[in-house]
Amino acid sequence: MAIRSQTAILNDRDFQKTFTAEYDTNQTGTTLITPTSGKVLRIVGIYISTDSTDGKIRVYFSDDENDTTNTCLISYGADSNNYVPLLIRGDRNAVLKFDSDLGADDNFFVLVNYTEE
Repeated sequence: MAIRSQTAILNDRDFQKTFTAEYDTNQTGTTLITPTSGKVLRIVGIYISTDSTDGKIRVYFSDDENDTTNTCLISYGADSNNYVPLLIRGDRNAVLKFDSDLGADDNFFVLVNYTEE
């Protein structure tokens, strides 16, 4: 029986990564996360916070043909400020993007918990 170090054991585990960013203007087709070539993104949670009461933010996967049909989350201005646990896998090499139309000078913060498979 081989004894493994705690570091070796921990390195075998699939820990979540976190992406965060803050924006102060409307965005269209903005890339949040690009997976490593040949990998799949698995989104496990999204948090969006804004002081806006109008508009929405849509987070979606986009593949090579810029197919935007795989929506992960739509957060409306007045209903944001909540963490939403998810389990959504994109296609291989699909990029996570978002659009927003909250209005001018309406700041918002985006947090995405994910892993690559």
